[in-house]
Amino acid sequence: LFNGPSAQIARGFVTSCTYESPRDGCQGGWPSDVFRFLDQSGSPTGGDAGCSPYFGHGDGTDHFAQNSPAPPCPTECSNTGFSKTLHEDRFNLGLSNYYDLALLNHPRPALAYQLIREAILAGGPVPAAMMADGPFMAYSSGVYTHSCDMDPNHAVTAIGWEPDSWICLNLGRVQNSWGPHWGEGGSFRVGLCVLTHVSIPTMSMAGTSAAYGFPLAGSTETPAPGLNPAARYPSVDAAIDALYAVTVNRGCKCSDTCATKSWDPDPVPWCFVQDSVWKKPWKLVKGPCTVDAAGCIMSRDYGGSSEYRNFEECEFDVEDKASMEVLDFNVEGWNYDYLEVNGEKYSGESTPHGKVPEGKIEWSSDYSVTHFGWKICPKPVPSPPDAEKYTTKDCLCKHGWRYRRIDIEGYCGNPDNDANGDWCKVEDRRCQGTWWGYCKKP
Repeated sequence: LFNGPSAQIARGFVTSCTYESPRDGCQGGWPSDVFRFLDQSGSPTGGDAGCSPYFGHGDGTDHFAQNSPAPPCPTECSNTGFSKTLHEDRFNLGLSNYYDLALLNHPRPALAYQLIREAILAGGPVPAAMMADGPFMAYSSGVYTHSCDMDPNHAVTAIGWEPDSWICLNLGRVQNSWGPHWGEGGSFRVGLCVLTHVSIPTMSMAGTSAAYGFPLAGSTETPAPGLNPAARYPSVDAAIDALYAVTVNRGCKCSDTCATKSWDPDPVPWCFVQDSVWKKPWKLVKGPCTVDAAGCIMSRDYGGSSEYRNFEECEFDVEDKASMEVLDFNVEGWNYDYLEVNGEKYSGESTPHGKVPEGKIEWSSDYSVTHFGWKICPKPVPSPPDAEKYTTKDCLCKHGWRYRRIDIEGYCGNPDNDANGDWCKVEDRRCQGTWWGYCKKP
């Protein structure tokens, strides 16, 4: 197998062979079709030293002014000095699993862009489609946004993003194929609305023992194969749902410097986050309790076949603000075994659901009865601008509700002229302890 830093897939072979006559690869095509072809048929090596050097020549923009067809699909190496036959040199790439992510009019654009970022981090550059018109050909520097939301006619490669700007400004770093003298050394910065389609493959060398992965942009590190999102989720929708769950269920803080797009049709409220790296809010500092990857805290052996033990003590430091979602709480009552949060002990049927711990969380069991234990996960708490949507116990109010034939259109109101001020019906009675609560003041 021809490999190493100079190894190349034969792009001319792919152009000539991916589509059957009369369709011509020189007149355009989709990266996903190439993935499918490489998975099923493979490719010989390309480049000047490979079996099948590229048949094209001139600047990358020349093909816009020419209508020359691709040569017929070759059956032998065109490099006469190559030591192998085309059949011997041909190898397959394991590309059967990939996503076609259509960004044009995507209903959840922020999460779709985040999926691209995760794919690049995990597996390297990904091919994308866009409209290349006159202004694009004339591009020299800066952020290109001219062809936002236009049907594509050109393929490029998304290789990274501008530091601290992907989430807020949607700026991507993209590699073009028109040589180093075009744009910013051959690449360009782009508003992601320009990219209309992205194909995200998993990368591995099928039939060989050699692991393969694109190097990360700006790095010599090569990630392990199979780490791309396409390897972990059955569909692009499942991947986006998983990213949504990460953002919503892990208590990420909203950013004050970025706002959602007014054109975003996502029916679920969302925000740009201050820090896309998840930080667990509760840190175990003492005892046999555990913390999982999602930041959920559990008693010893929770979920296993045994119960927690007698004379157990655990202590957690609270490192960030998060609400407690009690998934299970099966402990002895009467404060014999208890979880202490903000100075209040919870045991039996009394749970800390919806509480926002401060300082420390402490667990203690006595000398006798044991049970299967507890599991509590962190949930987001309201940021100050949204305080009017929550009760004084940090429980989410319902949006639009009715009390004695009086309609409240927002979250909070005072339909009965309560002397203590505005109140609301709550989404989760377990959080509030009843069906209503007084609203926080902004």
